[in-house]
Amino acid sequence: MKVRGTDFDGNSSDLVRSIKLIAGKWKVKIICHLFGGTKRFSELRRLLAGVHRGTLTYGLRGLHADGIVSRTQYPTVPPTVEYKLTTRGAALRPVLIALQRWSKTQDVAGQRNQQRRSSNQGGRVPSPDQIEHQFGILH
Repeated sequence: MKVRGTDFDGNSSDLVRSIKLIAGKWKVKIICHLFGGTKRFSELRRLLAGVHRGTLTYGLRGLHADGIVSRTQYPTVPPTVEYKLTTRGAALRPVLIALQRWSKTQDVAGQRNQQRRSSNQGGRVPSPDQIEHQFGILH
């Protein structure tokens, strides 16, 4: 799907691969914390309340394998491991800022809550007016 007047290609495999690199609940949060500088594993674990140790490890390994995060292990007991964004990872900053701005202007959270409320109507079928309102259909 090419958009007229731009070089944007919605079917681009590059776009799909790029989105998959940061997909998931924790990867974007990890990246955002690393915008603030180098962090140890234990720091990230504290900052990401509710993340399981294995989930954080898995996310960091994926980000490291994809070249978004660099990992430095120091020969101490217990081992000290630090993570920081690579140049490739730091390049995500304007992308994530733009996405955050877009989500605020589109009231993404409010729309999701409205959809939950309307889909939780106890089995009632919504009226045509409700459907038109929900999807912004104008006559």
